[in-house]
Amino acid sequence: VGAREKELQFSYRIAPAVPEMLYGDPGRLRQILTNLTGNAIKFTASGEVSVDVDLLNADPATVRLRFAVRDTGIGIPAEHLDELFQPFAQADSSITRRFGGTGLGLSISKRLVDLMGGEIGLNSEEGKGSTFWFELPFDRVEAAWQGHLDLDGSSEHGRPAASAADPARQPATENLPDSLRILLVEDNRINQKVAAGLLGRQGHRVDIAGNGAEALTALAGDDYDVVLMDCHMPVMDGLEATYQLRRSTTVRNPAIPVIALTASAMPEDRAACLAAGMDEYLAKPLVDQAVRQALAKVMARRT
Repeated sequence: VGAREKELQFSYRIAPAVPEMLYGDPGRLRQILTNLTGNAIKFTASGEVSVDVDLLNADPATVRLRFAVRDTGIGIPAEHLDELFQPFAQADSSITRRFGGTGLGLSISKRLVDLMGGEIGLNSEEGKGSTFWFELPFDRVEAAWQGHLDLDGSSEHGRPAASAADPARQPATENLPDSLRILLVEDNRINQKVAAGLLGRQGHRVDIAGNGAEALTALAGDDYDVVLMDCHMPVMDGLEATYQLRRSTTVRNPAIPVIALTASAMPEDRAACLAAGMDEYLAKPLVDQAVRQALAKVMARRT
């Protein structure tokens, strides 16, 4: 449920001192903000949710920004504040029943902030609301062009570097079935069309779910051979959806193969996908042969 559906006031503010362009990891930043604003909206019945971005400090090569997500929601008791960034922690069981859990969202946000060289925390008062904040370093664009980044495309703040796959290590695709029934879980309309078109040309039948919650509903109602799951989605992201899938008593096949789809190529992100229960990993943009190989891998494990 979004802020508009709940009739919440949603606003954002970027301080004038924040540079218009910086060098960093937009995918990870988007995931953190999606997780924090999603939780703020979920736990706010009335009032407002706001996002503020401020400049903390700067030098000729880097800047440090502070992001703050504020809400007028239920707040968090002081004795539970230290638990919130642990996987699947929940402040109170009655809150879980009423609003649903925070799942992996906060723990993943902390992991991503740590990987990017930042820090994360919160201030909260029960019954009045919460402020989740995080600070991150970014490279100035000018410094990046002047060689501040390594030649391989990586930076000291964890920007992904591209790497070529080793053909000798790729699985054969001869035994891949001609037609699989695939559930594609992706919130971006353009990405949906691109991925569905690629899979259709390979001969597969594709259904589409717009987020993790829709995917769990689809998997409870129909049989599929494999799931292609985007990691970064609103409502419920791919990691939490997969975690719930593996423990579900309502879906038809909790062990169904799940292939992660993500724009990030960092090994830590692959590890997070596998830890959530995913079987394979595909980097965006999707490439025909890479998709065939991933499908062949997960289907071979079923036999």
